[in-house]
Amino acid sequence: MALELRKDAWRLGGKGGADSLGKASVDTWVHFDIGLHFSPDPDVGWAEVWMDGEQVLPRTHRATLNTKDGETDPAYLKQGIYRSKEWNSTHVAYFGPLTIGTTRESVT
Repeated sequence: MALELRKDAWRLGGKGGADSLGKASVDTWVHFDIGLHFSPDPDVGWAEVWMDGEQVLPRTHRATLNTKDGETDPAYLKQGIYRSKEWNSTHVAYFGPLTIGTTRESVT
């Protein structure tokens, strides 16, 4: 699963495709609450997203883990800017506090 910024829009991407989350603005902080149930099975795994307190992706069933050679890849968190080496402009992203919990209420 990946929170992506493509041109001027946010989306939640992954192996099963990408869901649009809405427009992105320059020089604006955005608060995301992302709920995930990890599973390689699209009938079991799900994702849901709130952006600045508004639900922009209702609970949507999808595969949320990849498999390779019949084994499930482990889930892990990383943050950064991933871009083509061909781009020669400067990109800057700021990451605020990150909280991980078992319910939305526990992280808001």
